[in-house]
Amino acid sequence: MITTIQQVLKVISDRVSVYTDLDWIIAGSTASLIQGCNNFRPNDIDILVKQNCDVNKIANLFIDYLPETNPSLLFNKNWVSTKRLPTFMINNDREKWAFARLTFIVSLLKLPTPCRTNTLN
Repeated sequence: MITTIQQVLKVISDRVSVYTDLDWIIAGSTASLIQGCNNFRPNDIDILVKQNCDVNKIANLFIDYLPETNPSLLFNKNWVSTKRLPTFMINNDREKWAFARLTFIVSLLKLPTPCRTNTLN
């Protein structure tokens, strides 16, 4: 399991690293796993960013994985990021929140270990 999560984290890190000014961290259950707490299986990878506008940057880095449409037009447990609406913003007098739910990450966690090929002649 940890190898597969490491592979997904590598994909995320490689894509996010194009933004040298973006402050981000892995949080939640995956962060606990990275820190050595391995008596559970994370079902997602939470990425926290410092600025609301950075949520758009993250979502757009993975736009090629996003579905065209969303099963839910309302922001609830069924809402996911799509190519048409990669982020959801809440902006009122008291607070600002920005969300992206990149469901492809969950499916990446189920990828088999890639085959290794021998390049020696």
